[in-house]
Amino acid sequence: MAESKARNTDERYSKLTIGVCPDQWGVWFPNDDKQIHWETALDEMAEAGFSVMETGPFGYFPKDAGRLKEEMDKRGFRVVAGTGWGILHKPEAWADTEKTFREIAETHAAVGAEYIVHLPPLFRDDKTWEFTDDRTLSTEAWNAYIENADRLGRIMKEDYGLQMVLHPHGDSHIETPEDIDRIFQATDPDYVGFCLDTGHVVYGGGDPVE
Repeated sequence: MAESKARNTDERYSKLTIGVCPDQWGVWFPNDDKQIHWETALDEMAEAGFSVMETGPFGYFPKDAGRLKEEMDKRGFRVVAGTGWGILHKPEAWADTEKTFREIAETHAAVGAEYIVHLPPLFRDDKTWEFTDDRTLSTEAWNAYIENADRLGRIMKEDYGLQMVLHPHGDSHIETPEDIDRIFQATDPDYVGFCLDTGHVVYGGGDPVE
């Protein structure tokens, strides 16, 4: 079985751990007939040599913490993060976002995760690619985004012991270098960390090395 530690002898990479998440297996949704079964995905991930897991769309793997831990343990996985989508720039969506993230956090705190990844919702439909929201946020919407990002991150840390990290994403409101700078300059780093996805940064016109 391949090791989870980088095998590059360059000292810069000696502490690098390579993890896995379901989207690397073509999984974007909790349920979709075109996706492979979660047990098949887990078995293949383990066979490929991975041992560190971000669980991806909540509900693809078992939601019950006991069952999730059992399935991960028997394949040698350590769960480090859960993932959720949630609208932060619309005040009327806050209750649903909080409820969703509390459910995800409860499960993942119970299995020893350290992080919860916030994926910003797309302004396009993820299947038809039609626009579903304004591409550019108003000042009022940006202020709500910033306030609610801090608010959600505080809840995750204080109530569940999880560090929330925000994942910039193509075709979302946190996409371009300017978007990324704006949100992280304005939020509290104690509550809102940065989940770097180099592919999405490049897609948004940025340079991940910078």
